[in-house]
Amino acid sequence: FNSDSGTLLLIDQVKIIGNRADERASSFGSHGGGICVVPGNVTISGQAEIADNSARLYGGGISMSEQSRIDFLSGSIHNNRSARYGGAVWCHDRSIFFMSGGSIMDNQAVYGGGFYNDAVLRITGGTVSRNNADVGGGIYNEGNFYTKGLRDITNGVYIFDENAVVRIEGELAPGSKIQIESSEYVSPNSEGRPIVIGEASPPYMLLNENDRAAFLKPPSGFEGWEVRLSSDLTQVLLVPIQYAIHYENLRGASNTNPDVYKMTEPDIVLVPPGKITGYRFIGWF
Repeated sequence: FNSDSGTLLLIDQVKIIGNRADERASSFGSHGGGICVVPGNVTISGQAEIADNSARLYGGGISMSEQSRIDFLSGSIHNNRSARYGGAVWCHDRSIFFMSGGSIMDNQAVYGGGFYNDAVLRITGGTVSRNNADVGGGIYNEGNFYTKGLRDITNGVYIFDENAVVRIEGELAPGSKIQIESSEYVSPNSEGRPIVIGEASPPYMLLNENDRAAFLKPPSGFEGWEVRLSSDLTQVLLVPIQYAIHYENLRGASNTNPDVYKMTEPDIVLVPPGKITGYRFIGWF
């Protein structure tokens, strides 16, 4: 679909099923197994279905570029496959994919099982689940990803760098789950520096406990780290847990050992407590 002014309407019972974009010779032959939008405006609603399509490179279900816009109001984008980028959707080059309903499920790619986004992705409704990829099972985000409401992206969000964190433009409802994946950016550091994974985005200026609780840290590599809000309530952070240390049976003796510990700090070598008349210190246990 190529139109500077027209709109493609996929509504009611429209089905785009079982197509392939695998031509090697054409510049767009490997884009968009179901739909290739370069550029244009597309509205998907009703019970429209984009399924079982495949692309050799970009967008198994949909490929969009050159400042395109897609409004996904309802329907289903499922079981599409890309051999590289964006199992369901490849959103590129100043384009906007706006999802307010429907479902994006069971899609597959190497990068971004549901979405590969390096433009603008806005999800305010609907379901993104059960998508699979080597990297970024649900969403591979290299651009701007905005969200709010009840979210369930448990198959993973890959944050490319500090400019691609999740932008929260409205409160995340209780029960929301956004599983963060490890990346070169989201990886533990020996200094224990906080890692920003989400931030408030206008008009939503201050985050709350529901927003924090929605974020799940990567399942491995972050033992001893936790998800926490920044002190000014504008960011969601991955930070080392500060554990409290309690020393028992000191009987009033002075003790110069630390009373807190983080996983990123060196091992603690305990020194003996101060002396008490009539007692001999024989060691820590």
